[in-house]
Amino acid sequence: MPIFVGTSDIDDIRVGDDSSIFHSVWKGSTRIWARPLLYTLTIGTLTNSVEQRKGFDTSSSIGSIDFVSGHNQLTSDWFRSLGGQSHSQYIYSLYHLNEFASNTNDGVILTIGSTNTSAQGIPNTDATFSRLSIDDDVFNRTDATYTYNFGSNFTTWKWSTSTSPIKTSGTDNIRFDKP
Repeated sequence: MPIFVGTSDIDDIRVGDDSSIFHSVWKGSTRIWARPLLYTLTIGTLTNSVEQRKGFDTSSSIGSIDFVSGHNQLTSDWFRSLGGQSHSQYIYSLYHLNEFASNTNDGVILTIGSTNTSAQGIPNTDATFSRLSIDDDVFNRTDATYTYNFGSNFTTWKWSTSTSPIKTSGTDNIRFDKP
């Protein structure tokens, strides 16, 4: 769950001059804020006669995605599979798909997993993430179509939208929040 100052999300909480970084804020026994997981998306584009993919996609060898260095030391708490393995370093793709013929599959697609990870799904819960932000565009996990095929190394969330939140080129800031 994000915390705001005005309309701006807070990425960092410190008290006074204390250099300690807080990773969670609690109200009683309920966590109300967790330090977000931040990435930088270097945008790539694949266009063929059928579709355009804009963003990062391992299978198409376009773009790249990298942790924002030093921001969150608790990355192992993110995207845990059913077997307890963290997949925070295994974002396989994050792109906007535009199908030229039908547009029925247009949307933002996030796939987490790797051929090197165990074949266990990542739960579709707030413990995984509650929202994805691409710069100023927010996508709630609960609004996505969730797909995990038993025995697969990959878990996918898809938000249907014909409008791409991903820039034409350059970089986008990617943020994952959870309560």
